[in-house]
Amino acid sequence: QSFSVVALEAAFAVPLAVGNTALTVMLAASAFGVLAGGIIADRTSRHGDVAALGFGLTGVLVAIVGYIAMPTIPLIAAMGLAGFLSGMIMPSRDMLVRGAAPPGAEGRVFGIVSTGFNIGGIAGPLLFGWIMDHADPRLIFAASVVFMLATSAMALASERRSRINRALRAAAE
Repeated sequence: QSFSVVALEAAFAVPLAVGNTALTVMLAASAFGVLAGGIIADRTSRHGDVAALGFGLTGVLVAIVGYIAMPTIPLIAAMGLAGFLSGMIMPSRDMLVRGAAPPGAEGRVFGIVSTGFNIGGIAGPLLFGWIMDHADPRLIFAASVVFMLATSAMALASERRSRINRALRAAAE
């Protein structure tokens, strides 16, 4: 998100006002996505599948934004949809974290996850800044897609593990 505006300007000569508008729409849509994701999280136990699908679709949209020059409206729409989908996965992601925590250790597990976000907040700008200074600005989007697809794969693995554990518990009862 933080480097999308400068990367779009450098890669496709997207005017800064258009890039900033697209980013603003993405962030606003993310907030609405969280609300929708909360409803989805309440209605399913397959949080890993929701997270994987959301990250996978977001990755596809980010790849399109990063590698296809688009007119203003489609660019804003694609970034808005990517924001909505990335927001949508957050409640399911939180449910996955809660489900992975041993009983009574939820606070510690969320503390570890939050620390990971903070470390990513330090490492991400360094990586993306280096990419902007030394490489093709479209790689900003490619790197984001790689991280999203890796997260999607981990969410699918978590969902699979949860299903196996539920089946084992049911068989033991």
